[in-house]
Amino acid sequence: MKLGFLYAGQGSQHPGMGADLYERFPTFRAVLDSAAAQVDFDLKEVSFIDAKGVLNQTRYTQPCMVAFAAGMTAL
Repeated sequence: MKLGFLYAGQGSQHPGMGADLYERFPTFRAVLDSAAAQVDFDLKEVSFIDAKGVLNQTRYTQPCMVAFAAGMTAL
């Protein structure tokens, strides 16, 4: 038997996604922190709060969604 993961794509993002996981699970937090260090914007702010309303712009959506998926996979 093989195990596969399927994650929702662009269009399923929303401010606050992963914030509870970030607070509760050190493994998820480590993955997001690592991803945040690789981009030129505040990935956690955009994912968790999105005060500037940019999460729906592909430039921000894709890194946030990949970081979320990587964190979920690590869990």
